[in-house]
Amino acid sequence: MAEPITPVVLGGGAGTRLWPLSRRGRPKQFLAGLSGRSLFHDTLQRFAGPDAFSAPIIVCGEEHRFLVAGEVQAAGIDARIMLEPAARDTALAVAVAALYCAAREPDCLMLISPSDHAIAEPEVLLAAIEGARDIAMGGALVTFGIPPTRPETAFGYLETEQPAIAGEPVPAVRFVEKPNATRAKAFFMSGRHLWNSGLFLFRASVLIEEMERHAPEILQAARISMSNASDETDFLRLGADGYGLALARSLDHAVFESSGKVVVMPVGDAGWEDLGSWASYRARAIADQSGNAATGEAVLSDSRACFVHAADGLQVVALGLDGVTIVAGSGGVLVAATDRLDSLKGVVELLPAVAVDAVTD
Repeated sequence: MAEPITPVVLGGGAGTRLWPLSRRGRPKQFLAGLSGRSLFHDTLQRFAGPDAFSAPIIVCGEEHRFLVAGEVQAAGIDARIMLEPAARDTALAVAVAALYCAAREPDCLMLISPSDHAIAEPEVLLAAIEGARDIAMGGALVTFGIPPTRPETAFGYLETEQPAIAGEPVPAVRFVEKPNATRAKAFFMSGRHLWNSGLFLFRASVLIEEMERHAPEILQAARISMSNASDETDFLRLGADGYGLALARSLDHAVFESSGKVVVMPVGDAGWEDLGSWASYRARAIADQSGNAATGEAVLSDSRACFVHAADGLQVVALGLDGVTIVAGSGGVLVAATDRLDSLKGVVELLPAVAVDAVTD
């Protein structure tokens, strides 16, 4: 039997593009997803198979430690929770997890996963992961690409050498940042562009070697942090000195965009969605003949192409509107032209700190 894969679940992120429901104190991964449970809970359950996966490593911020511990308990699993003293994006978080795994088993196979994605058909994703196992064990850095279902401007893309076929690995050409509408349409039609899922599979030792080559400063910061970590009963508290030395960089930018070992595994129709914005929630909602969609206690009248999300028992009425998104919850109300939602993150950062940091229960 093959050795189990170690999931590394990344629990960081402020989720400001889902304001007002997502806050720094309770970001989007802890909110209820389409299953009715939190996205974090669904992520833990997705990789809880005792034969295929070992106990996960979770890397999260200090302020979310009790939320994470509660999710682990609710999922009924064991996990190693690492606490970051500061947010430094995904490269450093993955580096400390790789050092932790390599110290125990250098050839440990690690699956890096965000904690805020919705996947309607998880067995399709699990099949792709299993299909990539031998490639990763052979020394490849595997990233998983999602066939686009629409010309999306909110996601990054993976460009492949030839048209992607689900389950058939293909060399990566490049990582592409979030495109404008024109480029997104071209990517959607090309057959050689997949959505970047943020999921990665590799041996711990290979990732460390590639970080030595492409991001040595981040790896050194990770080593310092691990050497100063304090092992508590429920948490491994990472050392602050190392984190203070590191720049915030994503794993994509720090390693994968420069490495020659990257292979893309196209995933089949798993119903994947990065629920990172209200546009992505709208994309999953069922619209009426006027293009309106609503969740919660909402009524839309004489309106078209609108989306309303009413939470926390609030009632919303939209009358005579065109192309507007409304989100109402106990922490605030968002009213925005749908085609301006990409600007939400910057606007929310202008709010008083108490409004952004407040915890919504």
